[in-house]
Amino acid sequence: MPHSHVEQALAEVQPPLRRLIGMLVEHEPTIDLRASLSDETVMLHVRVPKTDMGRVIGSGGSYAHAMRNILKAAGSKYRVRFALNIEEAGASS
Repeated sequence: MPHSHVEQALAEVQPPLRRLIGMLVEHEPTIDLRASLSDETVMLHVRVPKTDMGRVIGSGGSYAHAMRNILKAAGSKYRVRFALNIEEAGASS
């Protein structure tokens, strides 16, 4: 990542996000969390097995929406825009 504030934001956001998702899935080691920079947005890509997709997204997308709200709040602290993309492991993006 090109900016130190982005690196600092990622260092603080990724571990709790991984723990939160870990509480939702059947097998925590199957979580793949990666970050990439797209324009001025830090894209967080979460890949989980198909069997855990519903658990991570939540009914009507409620869990995904809540995680995005938390990322929005955390991003304001570092002036970084986060985007969360939840994907099925093994699916091409």
